[in-house]
Amino acid sequence: MSLPPFKPLREGVEARLNAIKHLETRPTDILLAIYPKSGTHWVWEIVWMLLNGRAEYIKEGKESLFLEAMDDIGSGLFMHSDGVQFADCFEGLFSKERKPPYGGWFSYEKDFEEAVSNNYNIHVLYFENLKRNPMVEIKRLAEYLQVPQSTKLLHEITDSCSFNKLKRADDTLKEKNKYKKIVVGEIGDWKNHFTVRQNERFDELYRKQMVDSKLTVYFE
Repeated sequence: MSLPPFKPLREGVEARLNAIKHLETRPTDILLAIYPKSGTHWVWEIVWMLLNGRAEYIKEGKESLFLEAMDDIGSGLFMHSDGVQFADCFEGLFSKERKPPYGGWFSYEKDFEEAVSNNYNIHVLYFENLKRNPMVEIKRLAEYLQVPQSTKLLHEITDSCSFNKLKRADDTLKEKNKYKKIVVGEIGDWKNHFTVRQNERFDELYRKQMVDSKLTVYFE
């Protein structure tokens, strides 16, 4: 497994992984399991607001699985990587020598698909569903987390967690960071990066890798 080239992840890797492996959790803990550039910060904001009962941003500071179509993730990872050409990033998907971050999207999602099928306490969210029907999905998440929610609160969280408002908050209220948390947040952004041939190759790779999967992944 390879790790992204972000300094905090590369320093003391063994100690970090061991700390995660031996982490003692409580029944009330919530773990967000989201592949890189799939909406981690977005869902984190929503969960924080639900748990605290107010649609407010903070500076920093049960398990929920969030899925986004692999083609959109690929373009998102590229936009988050300094000095990397998209063509080179794309070819890495097909290379046997180059290991994708965190073992790759395919193995990541298939492992979680198995966990869901084994009835672990996991709530599954889809990026595309949350984008298209935020009120419905946020209500589902609130019910899973067993937190009180009113129609007013759901409306306020939906409004505060729109990508435009999150990006504005990230630019004006949050602590400054080299890496932008909010990039595009649009379904189908891969179309701005993939050529027709790349799209054909990716579709073929996806069918091969996910042939036995029952996941429903939405492609724009």
